[in-house]
Amino acid sequence: MRMLHLSDLHFGSDRDKTDETQRMKLLDQLLELPELKTVDVVLLTGDVAWHCSEEGYAQATKWFKKLSNTVKKDAKFIGCCGNHDVDQTKCKELQYISSAERIRETLRLEELPNLQRRFEKYIAFCEENHFEQLTLKDSKNYLVGSIDMAANGINLRFCVFNSAWYALKGGEDDKGHLWLGRNFYDMLNTEMSSNKQTYVITVMHHPKEWLNENEMQTEGDNHNKSLFELISADSHLCFTGHTHGNIQTPNLYHNHMRTFSSGAAYADTTYRHNFSFYDLDKEENKIIRIPYESVN
Repeated sequence: MRMLHLSDLHFGSDRDKTDETQRMKLLDQLLELPELKTVDVVLLTGDVAWHCSEEGYAQATKWFKKLSNTVKKDAKFIGCCGNHDVDQTKCKELQYISSAERIRETLRLEELPNLQRRFEKYIAFCEENHFEQLTLKDSKNYLVGSIDMAANGINLRFCVFNSAWYALKGGEDDKGHLWLGRNFYDMLNTEMSSNKQTYVITVMHHPKEWLNENEMQTEGDNHNKSLFELISADSHLCFTGHTHGNIQTPNLYHNHMRTFSSGAAYADTTYRHNFSFYDLDKEENKIIRIPYESVN
């Protein structure tokens, strides 16, 4: 079973036509790789469009249509939001929340219609490009939830978390202020634990270092495990983005969840761009990473 992991494409960030030409030249090289023709799942871990711009999403849609025509016909597209996918014009009245109690009242299923408003452009992009809808209890959405699928005899459950609910500034100021939402995890927990023969894969934009410290600490229930510990115990693999840079060695959390972080697929003309293919081998119970990196 083969996955393609893309992150931080930043469509619309080009200063001029020269930059745009360089971007498309680089990304179109990806479309020529022979590995694409056998991709079962495309994972996109956020930051589709630069500063949530309409032009950025229009460029992204044009390129993703080419990508969709290159991968397997039945390939699934699964995504999560990044900080650039937040419409900051709809966050002007919001402030960072530091209290776990307050976030419990805010990040809940009943508030999802309100929460979705700051991600409307990202949601429209997902709809237009036939990304998989996520299930959260009886709700279907593109922001948080799970999706089950089988590929080449392997049962998979993708659990998608949105780390950008409170990405209010988009830069380093967000670090330590972000939440995944314990309520949302609790709704997924039963499902995540129901089938021990299923590979559970967590998908989120920000690495754990960007989360509020309360997400790392115990709340006194569920055997005194923090939210991140619970996710690590449930998941076999985790894919993140956000941290621009060269290809990194994966981290192993709580002796169970192996985390792969992608650098930006495109940032600017001098950046070290990268993305990776992953082959999940059921017979040998291992994952093989096929990384690609380019500086121009």
